[in-house]
Amino acid sequence: MIGIFHFSKSNNIISLANAINNITSEFIISKDLNKLIDCEKIILPGVGSMRSLKKSNILKLGNTLKIYNENGGIIYGICLGGQFFFCNNSESNSK
Repeated sequence: MIGIFHFSKSNNIISLANAINNITSEFIISKDLNKLIDCEKIILPGVGSMRSLKKSNILKLGNTLKIYNENGGIIYGICLGGQFFFCNNSESNSK
């Protein structure tokens, strides 16, 4: 089962769900990370910047994702979801 974490207000959920549906119908979308913990894989999609990521609740969920990954779960980050894995980047620091 694939879990899609709907953590960002602006994201590409519909496009991602359509793409995943071409591969498997076994996926769920949830705004509650705890509902996705039993999935084999979790995808973090999103559109935005590190600044918008810091405003969202996802940074508070970092420990949950770390434990999930340490227990064999696979996490994919797309765009903003990928930025989650970096503590610092040049995007937010540019003038």
